[in-house]
Amino acid sequence: QKTIAQQDLELLDKLKDNISQYRRSGLAKQGEYGVANLVFKTLRNSGHIEKLRTAIKDLESKRLSLK
Repeated sequence: QKTIAQQDLELLDKLKDNISQYRRSGLAKQGEYGVANLVFKTLRNSGHIEKLRTAIKDLESKRLSLK
């Protein structure tokens, strides 16, 4: 929530990439029921992943419209 409120596109992209990498790594090492995948599913089901993606899209749109 706080990271999204900062509206820092670079930081949001890094967060999204870190979450994705954490999940991929967890799936490879621990499988579907590993902690990393369960954390990702919790974030997704609570709407946090969608909020992050929406914030990134909105900031990219703003940046492109200013050019």
